[in-house]
Amino acid sequence: MQFIFLPNKDNAPRFAFVVAISVDKRATKRNRVKRLLREAAQRLLPQIHGNIDVVLIARSKNEEQIDRSVGELFGRAGLL
Repeated sequence: MQFIFLPNKDNAPRFAFVVAISVDKRATKRNRVKRLLREAAQRLLPQIHGNIDVVLIARSKNEEQIDRSVGELFGRAGLL
């Protein structure tokens, strides 16, 4: 999992989710990973400080680690 963030001028954080074809060739599997990323970001939304633009990039399709890794990334970046 990788992510890029920059400050924005809006009143709320904005997110984008990218899942490469190398994760899985089937669009249904990639879309599932995107949905899981969206859910993880939505759970963290009340805890996020500041107005930022975030791009979350999935490198693997391990569904059990997505929620945990998104939280770890935001924590290490000091956004929570």
